[in-house]
Amino acid sequence: MMKQRCWELYQNLHKYKCYFELYKNEAVRRDKIIRIIISFTSSASVAAWFIWDRLEIIWGIILIISSILHIIKPFLNYEKRILAVDYMLSDLKKILIDLNHFYESIQINNIADAEINDKMREIRQIYEDLESKFRHTTANSPQNSTLMNKAKENSKKELSILP
Repeated sequence: MMKQRCWELYQNLHKYKCYFELYKNEAVRRDKIIRIIISFTSSASVAAWFIWDRLEIIWGIILIISSILHIIKPFLNYEKRILAVDYMLSDLKKILIDLNHFYESIQINNIADAEINDKMREIRQIYEDLESKFRHTTANSPQNSTLMNKAKENSKKELSILP
């Protein structure tokens, strides 16, 4: 029974590892898109000076887009989120390695339920501390259900290859 609960904890934490990997990839993708658009609009703004007389509406639209992106980019905090998720993933992977070693030792040794329960409580507390440490950067956006569903699938695939 306790062995099964330990495996379920591992699966749950692994799912969150997959979620934060997907979250990071999405944040990197969005940040790149915004940077490209800002770079493009800035370059296009300079080029539009040459065609000002003929296409003044294009010039105006380019300036508006560029200005809006420059204004909102600092509030999106993608760089801060990406950095926080990197640190969080690093620590979460260490937790998973520790839990995996413990789970393997449960299979090999005859570990008492009380000891298993203590270890699981310790690992849950470490994860909760980790989550609260980075909550200010990652929790300011609600959990993305599409990413979570994909994380569940990825986790299931990754864990299915384990013996």
